[in-house]
Amino acid sequence: MIDLDTLALRLFELGAVKIDTEVGFRLKLHETNPGVPLSPIYLNLRTPENPKPGPLTPELVQDMGTLLWKEAIRIGFRFNAIAGLPNAGTPLAEAMKRAAYIGGLYLPTISLNKAETAQGRRIDGIADYGGASKNDRVLIIDDLITRGDSKNEGIEALRTDGFEVTDVLVLVDREQGGAEDLKTFGVKLHSIITLDSILIKLHRYDRISERQLETILRYLGRK
Repeated sequence: MIDLDTLALRLFELGAVKIDTEVGFRLKLHETNPGVPLSPIYLNLRTPENPKPGPLTPELVQDMGTLLWKEAIRIGFRFNAIAGLPNAGTPLAEAMKRAAYIGGLYLPTISLNKAETAQGRRIDGIADYGGASKNDRVLIIDDLITRGDSKNEGIEALRTDGFEVTDVLVLVDREQGGAEDLKTFGVKLHSIITLDSILIKLHRYDRISERQLETILRYLGRK
């Protein structure tokens, strides 16, 4: 299984980690918080088939899915099904399902709808139960979390259809308020790696400079 140092380096090499300390990047949080400063770092944890294409390879996606499955086992989650948040979380959930199947477990995987609304694209319901049954406890899977907006949409959609949601598992936590947002829904956040940890690893392996590291950590409120 891929280790976290290798994961950070592969993401950087593929261009899934982008850094611009001069201008910055707009994130999803800017849709509802336009006055927030632009981010000096951007993570594109998407596949080429995504409506907003990304650089992830099938091999790396599967490695990520295996990391998510192993973390679920380590923590001892109690759940009956998983749901990947569209669109970036969907291939990760499928990869996690494959990892579970290799381990001898069939994992029902719920598909969620994402539709265009007057407020922008949002999750608006369930497309396919994927073998799950109402009243099942569902673990939500996604690529990363900044704030809790899209996670809360998924929680609401699943609970509206009678599912129980108590936990969200993401690959990367940017630690910018997502965990606190989810607490208001009675949901706990779990992650494989934090953005700080990725940055420290990239600096350790001379992929980013001391100045870039300090600028990003200052933006994140760590300094």
